[in-house]
Amino acid sequence: MIVERVTRFLTSPQGDAFADLVLAAFAWQFERIEPYRRLCERRGVTPAVVKDWRQIPPVPTSAFKTLTLAAAPAVEVFRSSGTTAGE
Repeated sequence: MIVERVTRFLTSPQGDAFADLVLAAFAWQFERIEPYRRLCERRGVTPAVVKDWRQIPPVPTSAFKTLTLAAAPAVEVFRSSGTTAGE
């Protein structure tokens, strides 16, 4: 499971393990987060074609305001006052 792999990496990071972990996390998110999958597919990026973690498309910050980018329901919710954006 990806959560255990991340935990192992955080407690005992190893050389090439980072790249492998990021590619596995990308594949996991691609499979489970439909809006992210659509974004990637529009760019022609899938786990089958990504060979380097730097090829993984970032999500624009504006997407977090309009899309639900989660693979599971929230366990905790953080709410900002919005003061940093001047809103």
